Amino acid sequence: MFRRPAFAVAVLFLAAVVARSDDDKKKDDKKPDDKPKTEKKTDDKPKTEDKKKTDDTPKVDDKKPKVEDKPKTEDKKPTPTTAFTTHDGHYEKNTSGLTGPASYLVFTSADNFDKVFGSVPPTATVKRNLVTKETFANKIVVTTIKRGPNLWNYEVEKVAADGDTLTVRYKATAAPGMGGATFASPMLLSVDKAGLKKVVFVENGATVGTVDVK
Repeated sequence: MFRRPAFAVAVLFLAAVVARSDDDKKKDDKKPDDKPKTEKKTDDKPKTEDKKKTDDTPKVDDKKPKVEDKPKTEDKKPTPTTAFTTHDGHYEKNTSGLTGPASYLVFTSADNFDKVFGSVPPTATVKRNLVTKETFANKIVVTTIKRGPNLWNYEVEKVAADGDTLTVRYKATAAPGMGGATFASPMLLSVDKAGLKKVVFVENGATVGTVDVK
């Protein structure tokens, strides 16, 4: 009588234990995975734009800076020189009628020239280049006479014709004085007279006289 109930109770207990274990197993199956879900790894490197890298060097304009055009000036052509011949062996006559410290003259004929100048007699040792009648066939004679207590030396720098004007440039240097004597020192040049109407005398860089060709 007493064993059956005990057996029945034991059977019920085992059944309850088995049922419980099945429930626990089901619960365990439903339990989420305790492992933390990890998101899909992404590249931690910052994304860089696919655009092409630009050169950080500042752009330099290859064009050369414009240079302001200077105002054009007409290139003045140098005045061509004019051929000339120097003459010596002449002195100023006392009857020339000319006075003052200097005279600037232009002769177009032998007659007018002979009224002012005489010729030094030739010598065997000194060669002279005199003005003659033939000189005036196609030339004029340009003359400077400086007077005073000094003899004067002349150095012709340039003779040039510009149109109908002839410019004669020269240096004049005084020699030491010689007592109380008075001297007349002439400079004589002959040039082609074609087309000339005026002669300008430039002495030591300064214009000292202008003479019309008559």
